[in-house]
Amino acid sequence: MMKNQKALQFKNINHYIGIFLIVFHLFGVYFIRFSQYSDYVVSLTSFNLIACFLIFFLLNKKLLLNFWAIIIIVFGMIVEIIGVQTNLLFGTYSYSDILGFKVFGVPLAIGFNWLVLSICSRDLISIFNLGTKAKVILAAIFLVLIDLIIEPVAVSLDFWQWEGGVIPLYNYLSWLLIAIVIQIILFKAKIETNRLFSFYYLFVQLIFFSLLLIFK
Repeated sequence: MMKNQKALQFKNINHYIGIFLIVFHLFGVYFIRFSQYSDYVVSLTSFNLIACFLIFFLLNKKLLLNFWAIIIIVFGMIVEIIGVQTNLLFGTYSYSDILGFKVFGVPLAIGFNWLVLSICSRDLISIFNLGTKAKVILAAIFLVLIDLIIEPVAVSLDFWQWEGGVIPLYNYLSWLLIAIVIQIILFKAKIETNRLFSFYYLFVQLIFFSLLLIFK
């Protein structure tokens, strides 16, 4: 009985925090697209990212102690650093200072973002009764679809910039291949996560960037 009550309380916490994040980001859309404080709000992006990551990891307490989760963060940072320094993987691009502290030109938040969005994609696709290979491919494709929404918004907000203002096609192909590698790790390692909050987190990101794209 006690165990059931704790499970229910934890579930309710997920709902409360999830709904709060939805409302908070809707206000963010308003202030970014429809107010005179747009530049100021955008300048706070790194703090928002840190807060969202902290919430995600607090609701997935074992995640940062998981060897494979750390590997994914490091892997995400390495491919981004190679991309920024050599222009080979994604094209010629550079990050601004908006996303916070950088390592060799790549914001540390990007490594965490690779992990969090990859987990959310895996958790979403996992609800379908499919084989592991199909889930890996679909989760990777879904991650690329997320990037298709994020990219133009991120550029418009100066999170990063592409040479000539053009996003190369092979950026998305590289994303797909890297996402497949990460999904293989996630499915093979069977990293346990808070699936309910993953759904909320994913919905928040999709609604936030979709609305910013619509009202660009």
